[in-house]
Amino acid sequence: MRVFALLTGACLAAAFPLATSAMDSTPRGHTAFPSAVPGPDDVVRQALADLETLDRCLQTGESESRDRADGVALQRLRTLYVLSVEDADRLDPARSVRQELTGTEWGRRTGGDLLQAYSGALEMLEAKHGFWPNARLRHMRVGLERLDSAVAADPRDVEVRYLRLVSTAFLPGILRRSESIREDLAVLARLLPDAVEDFPMRTYDAMASTLLELLPTDHPDRPSVEGAHERALSESRPLAPGCRGS
Repeated sequence: MRVFALLTGACLAAAFPLATSAMDSTPRGHTAFPSAVPGPDDVVRQALADLETLDRCLQTGESESRDRADGVALQRLRTLYVLSVEDADRLDPARSVRQELTGTEWGRRTGGDLLQAYSGALEMLEAKHGFWPNARLRHMRVGLERLDSAVAADPRDVEVRYLRLVSTAFLPGILRRSESIREDLAVLARLLPDAVEDFPMRTYDAMASTLLELLPTDHPDRPSVEGAHERALSESRPLAPGCRGS
């Protein structure tokens, strides 16, 4: 599932070919796409395997506590989001999981801003998959509003920032997202190195890989991100709380 967000960005860029990318104004040394990334088929295969594992954990009771079950459900949302990049049929299941999480204690207490961000990110993918231009622009406008609202509510939430970044990094320059992209890159570069323990390895890997592809090579926080990424990859951790994956 590495660098799935770059695939997300590439798909969104292809969906809205209206002038230059908003990333054109980033500092020199930026690389929009990596020289070698897993292909879409590899990403989809890994995500499907993860989804099967997560479903098994829920069905067999491997995640016994409520907190663990919510953690597995959140990872299912993340995985369905990945699959929704290429498969529009995954959007409704992803929305269903997001809606279920809003009714949990975690969703009511601490997860509201993140779930709002996922709502916005899924709207952006709805725009990507749409056919009618007006409907696509409407979904994109709603998605951006929700993402901006979630960031404003909790500007230090790493995953919220990440979802906005990958939803906007390759949008056309005419949409004027350059400022938020630069801001999200700077905040993530500063906060992500200290967030290794906050995420399952698969999710952290995707975040760090994507950030490293977007950061300028001479960015002062790049070594910290690289070190944290290497540390995360060296650890053996479950796919989600109480749920071991391959």
